[in-house]
Amino acid sequence: MRTHPGVPTQTPIGGWYFYGSNGTLVGQGRHILSPIMLYNMDPQITPKNIDDTAEELPVPKRLTDELPRIGDDIQNKWVALVRDFLADIGNRPHEPYLTFQDGWRYQIAIDAIRTSRGWTQIPG
Repeated sequence: MRTHPGVPTQTPIGGWYFYGSNGTLVGQGRHILSPIMLYNMDPQITPKNIDDTAEELPVPKRLTDELPRIGDDIQNKWVALVRDFLADIGNRPHEPYLTFQDGWRYQIAIDAIRTSRGWTQIPG
């Protein structure tokens, strides 16, 4: 059971949750471009009608159109990353992508959350 602003609700195990002042974004899967749901923060929402208030947000078509079509969804995303990485080290134009430094910084934040250490300085 996950929580929605003040309302307990059944949601899929896995995925990700971003809680904001206007509602909660829920990624239904573990990967980017999975269905993304927006749960409204309407005070009239109860555990019985919460699923009726969820709105699926479409993934922008330009993001799905830019993916290579080589294998399954996961393989296509890895191929896109490698394509941009190779273009970068070859000094050719490419789309921006997350770097090893980004991954290192995110891992520090994730570890701080998991261990409940409180405020942690993330390297720049």
